[in-house]
Amino acid sequence: MLNFDMNEYCYGCGTCKYVCPKQAIKMINNEDGFIIPKIDESRCIKCGLCEKKCIYLNKVISNSKTDITASSCYMMYFLNDKILESASGGIFYGIAVKAIELGYEVCGCIWDEKQRAIHVVTNDMKTLAKMQGSKYVQSDLQNCYMEIKRKLSQGKKVLFSGTPCQIAGLHSLLGFNENLVTLGLICEGTPSPMVFEKWKKYLEKKYGSNIISVKLRKKGRYGWKSPSTEYKFQNGRKIEQLAFHMDIYMYNFICGLFMRNSCFNCEYKGNGITADIVVGDCWCADTTDIVANENRGISAAIIRTDKGEKFMEIVKQDFMIKSISVDEVVVKNEPLLRPIKRNPNRNDFFEYLKEHSLMESIKKFGYLKTKKMRLYALLYHMHLFGITKRFFKK
Repeated sequence: MLNFDMNEYCYGCGTCKYVCPKQAIKMINNEDGFIIPKIDESRCIKCGLCEKKCIYLNKVISNSKTDITASSCYMMYFLNDKILESASGGIFYGIAVKAIELGYEVCGCIWDEKQRAIHVVTNDMKTLAKMQGSKYVQSDLQNCYMEIKRKLSQGKKVLFSGTPCQIAGLHSLLGFNENLVTLGLICEGTPSPMVFEKWKKYLEKKYGSNIISVKLRKKGRYGWKSPSTEYKFQNGRKIEQLAFHMDIYMYNFICGLFMRNSCFNCEYKGNGITADIVVGDCWCADTTDIVANENRGISAAIIRTDKGEKFMEIVKQDFMIKSISVDEVVVKNEPLLRPIKRNPNRNDFFEYLKEHSLMESIKKFGYLKTKKMRLYALLYHMHLFGITKRFFKK
């Protein structure tokens, strides 16, 4: 039976639930809003399967034979206008489109009708389009692991996209199946779904209407390098602001204020990532590349396995692609190799949040509106941010 501090170390993948032969484990939300297992000891037969498959107690080992820093690596972007709906270079969407054409099912994250991040399995292009764009909140995997297991048992092929810990959970449950291709994200960490719900409620109260659409990284006025958030409301109102300079939720996300505890000790970094292909922003792209790309977004793809290499050969004709080194990617993507540092106010924030509003809690322990954020907002609304941003640190 699992016997460790779930709130501190559990990744929330849910693998333990699926391997329990007595259905003695269910996933619940802890006080911070993160999914953790709860064990019904009256049903537990102490078979040890949950311990054996737990990705915290038993680290899943990548089947890659190459050190990640020596892996094949590419700068690339999708040669299609659909790239504008993606957060970066459209690499997931471009690969997923090709996968569906080849008969694959695709599992990825969408916003549901209540703007909650959930994973779904599909071969429908309209649903696939909903998977575009970064969600910046821990997704609910629902029953996707078991759905993928069923499809693989039927001889079908599946492409799964998710965080490294979600992929590790999938591999722990199903092994490294030849018909399963995994696309892992360069992950900074997973914020609390509860905090995101409170943020949406705050906006809905402030603007007097329900949110019907969320984009947390839109290529708005200033393109990929300075993305915007966009919230659309039922009453027709739309709020758009610079994601990492003006949006309170996003600003405190990058400060790690409401991350899952396991993110600060994550073992699925660097060589610990078990995905076939690892993707993320290619922040090392130089000005020439960005101008050629019209600031539409550029991705980095790191190939970890032979299966990933074969799949990349199939899809690369749809991309602009250039070989680069992993070391170049790491310079501005440290979360690829190591966990983020714990925000010292993180635990105090969640404790205070139990009895106070989200804005009160952020004001006390995070960043509500700094002088720099107010300046950015002024420049943005005056359409001057693009001219002056080079004078500010990113």
